[in-house]
Amino acid sequence: MQKIRIHPLFWVVIATGIVTGYFYEILMLFFIVFVHELGHAFMAHKYKWRIKKIELLPFGGVAEINEYGNRPLKEEIAVTIAGPIQHVLLAGLSFIMLLTPYWNAADHQTFLFHNGVIFFFNLLPVWPLDGGKLLFFASTAFMPYRKAQKYFLVLSFSILVFLTIGTILSFPYHLQSWVILLFLYISHYLERKQQPYGFFRFLLERNRMFVKGVLPSRTEKVSQHTRLIDAAKMIRKNAHTIFLIEENGEKVSEEELLYGITRENVGMKSFSTFLTSDKR
Repeated sequence: MQKIRIHPLFWVVIATGIVTGYFYEILMLFFIVFVHELGHAFMAHKYKWRIKKIELLPFGGVAEINEYGNRPLKEEIAVTIAGPIQHVLLAGLSFIMLLTPYWNAADHQTFLFHNGVIFFFNLLPVWPLDGGKLLFFASTAFMPYRKAQKYFLVLSFSILVFLTIGTILSFPYHLQSWVILLFLYISHYLERKQQPYGFFRFLLERNRMFVKGVLPSRTEKVSQHTRLIDAAKMIRKNAHTIFLIEENGEKVSEEELLYGITRENVGMKSFSTFLTSDKR
């Protein structure tokens, strides 16, 4: 399977650059973006993550990775910051290139400008930028995964609205800024629609893992009338959860709960029904 793909509109942007005389700068910009995404991909490969593809888009790039929230926090942070770290290396490379006849002061200044803009832009705490991903990972470390999904996206959207207001007040006629903002709004809309699917993939991946004894255990009190799927929303990625039934003191392990949801398809059933059936 080809891992590196080029979006068809990328060639439109290249053609536009040729016509408008900005071809050199556009190539420079996409080189920076490509190296940034390679940084993510390299670190993901190091941790044996499943890399779906690296795609160059008209206004940037994206490394798509088939992981669903069950990787250790340190790996998630390492993979995420591996992209921004490339900008530090690229800046150093530009200074070295100044010592050669192939790179002049004008090239250097232009390169550093684009490199810096992409670096700081990607660190904004907005989904799906690197800063937004870091904020989401931090959220999952302090609250249940499903709750982190919802709260993070609300916070990210609020920051995006603030950026939009800033754009209106500061440079309302900057077309590229509006295109980027539109892309971010669309990304938020799609992510909101995909949240239930992403949560279920998190549970499926969780069901394949053996977390008991690996992660610290924690107890969640639930009523016997609580549905299994609602109890699953209490699961944290950094802990193994034991569910304690308040009415009778019986315990249900995370593994039993996830097996019932993902294998026996009884997620909409209550604990009382689940415990008295032969599905357990």
